[in-house]
Amino acid sequence: MLTPVTKTFGKVQVTFIPLPLLEASAIDARVAALVLPLVELLETTDLSKMDINLKALGTIMSRTLAGLSTQAQTDLIVDSLRGCTVTAPGKAPAEITDADSLNKILEGAGLDVLYQILFEAWRFNKLSPFVLAARIGLKTPPIPSFTEPQAEAKTPGLKLAR
Repeated sequence: MLTPVTKTFGKVQVTFIPLPLLEASAIDARVAALVLPLVELLETTDLSKMDINLKALGTIMSRTLAGLSTQAQTDLIVDSLRGCTVTAPGKAPAEITDADSLNKILEGAGLDVLYQILFEAWRFNKLSPFVLAARIGLKTPPIPSFTEPQAEAKTPGLKLAR
């Protein structure tokens, strides 16, 4: 059973709300069609050793989204995030109900933040590309949160045993 969860992306906090089942199903079909370009990659890769690279997925998705009409792209994004509550710096928390509310609350956040939130909404709602990836052993790393501590940079050079 899905329960609401809150995550932070940069300075934007989002509370994800489970989508109604039939709405999730309709979005699932659209998202699955978007990730079909990955099938070619998966057919040529040893799946037992592969992690899904969300940056590469983002590149493929952005190319695929470019093929959608503006309205179809807007509808997919808004439908995927509908019901989420977003808190951005200097703004009151707002529920995403339509394109205007999404634009207003995320104004100035950047496309990278929008896409991170979108991918997390799809993962949160357990859309089939994420579920199927887990079933065949692919790992989908969590979307990085800018508020999480960054890994220390590794220093170049040899490490000698003592």
